[in-house]
Amino acid sequence: MIRLSLFLLFFFCIGLVQAQELALVRTDKNFGYLNREEEYAIVPQFVQAHSFLEDLACVYDGLLWGYIDRQGKSSDSLYV
Repeated sequence: MIRLSLFLLFFFCIGLVQAQELALVRTDKNFGYLNREEEYAIVPQFVQAHSFLEDLACVYDGLLWGYIDRQGKSSDSLYV
């Protein structure tokens, strides 16, 4: 039982570390993402944005909602 608990705790901690690789930040008007060095990985350009889950984040550019990857790239097929 203890081994199982430690195993689950280990994977939970890994998930938290990966989830925090890019931090969601807001400037005066727009949202962007900072990396661990506190540099913009994705410059603020979104009206609304959410934190990354796995490798995608949901963003709103003022016209459409969509998903971006950790490099800030989106696909037309991802927009709704």
